[in-house]
Amino acid sequence: MIPSGQNLTLDQSKNKMKTTDIFKGKEIEASSHDSVRHPEMLYISIDEQCNQNCAFCVVKGGNEGKFGSMSTSAVKKMIRAFIGSGGRHIIFTGGEPTLRNDLPGIIAYAEKFAGLYSIAIITNGTRLSDKQYGKDLLAADKKNKLGICVSLHSHKERISESLTHSFGTFKKTMRGIEYFVNHGKNLSIYHVITSRNYKDLPGFVKFLNKTYPRIKDVTFAYPFPQGNALLNDWIYVKFSALKPYFLRTLSFLEKEKYNVSIASCGQFPLCILPGFEEKVLQPLSESEENVSGVVGEKSFHEFEMSSSEWIDQYKIGGKGCRNCILNRYCQGFWKKYVDLFSFNGMRPVTISNFKGNKIRAPLTSGKQMQEMINRIKTTKMNLILLAHVDDDYLKGLLEFLRTKKVFAVVVHKKRILYPLS
Repeated sequence: MIPSGQNLTLDQSKNKMKTTDIFKGKEIEASSHDSVRHPEMLYISIDEQCNQNCAFCVVKGGNEGKFGSMSTSAVKKMIRAFIGSGGRHIIFTGGEPTLRNDLPGIIAYAEKFAGLYSIAIITNGTRLSDKQYGKDLLAADKKNKLGICVSLHSHKERISESLTHSFGTFKKTMRGIEYFVNHGKNLSIYHVITSRNYKDLPGFVKFLNKTYPRIKDVTFAYPFPQGNALLNDWIYVKFSALKPYFLRTLSFLEKEKYNVSIASCGQFPLCILPGFEEKVLQPLSESEENVSGVVGEKSFHEFEMSSSEWIDQYKIGGKGCRNCILNRYCQGFWKKYVDLFSFNGMRPVTISNFKGNKIRAPLTSGKQMQEMINRIKTTKMNLILLAHVDDDYLKGLLEFLRTKKVFAVVVHKKRILYPLS
């Protein structure tokens, strides 16, 4: 036990270990990596129970029992082991983690560790409306490290509850959001896009902006083809139909200075997000480097969305993808999506229709290289079309793009020089 008010400091430099070492005894699903990873973020599935039954839930629909339910002591043991191995960020998920009455105590325990930078809950928000439970969560967060991500898939009660299959819970979620916003907590919104809510996307974000102006973080996802999502084909929306609504939504959020991302487990092909490709690529890059995976009582599932094994299992590209200048970045389409809609309506990204930051310039001097670097947008996708090139300056440019992790395509004489294939 940690005495009340006392921080527990672990010598993490001595405790660095392979990601999977702390999950011994569990069923492990992990991809091969060229080097030992030391991710700093872990999702802990503390319980599979849930008071909703979302049409796109990956935990249900045949996946029940995969992670199991963890005892309080098992959760605390995992927290200690992960932070001791160099972990910095913990996210509680499920199921629905707020169904656990011991969650406030677990949060208070985690915050005793000096090495913990942040802690978060992914929740449907219904129990946040329970004022006593809300007070307990707030009281547990003595160091203000707690963030709350609320799954909200519509601002319309009828549509929301038709997706969550939990009638009577929408108002509870809204009251829960309001309670924690009013208490100054850091909230974000997670929104799964389906055939029933995609036309409401522009209205949904305007509702958030007007009703909860302090919430500035929104994550979107396309249904991940697992669990319930494999049993409900109606939830999937054709990309060509979604595209105009999604682009209007992203444009509004960018104008209003929101932090927007696409969930690494609910991605879109880059061709439907012209000018917003980074919303897909940045979370993928961050999850590959920083996120360990999801651990429960029975198993550990590594976050492997950038591994070749994962892409081969779930994704596919069409003939048109070969002609897309973003092909080396894009993972392609969900196989499930192609089964439903094929590739109809999809156009590859070309030099002429590229909507990101386009740069046309020669590269034969240090001055030209510096001018080009000044024009590169490190937060956007760049298309660099080189006219005349000096090999030494080209090497310098490519090294800059690589070390700064800039999303860019470099073309010279119709050949793509970056990224490497």
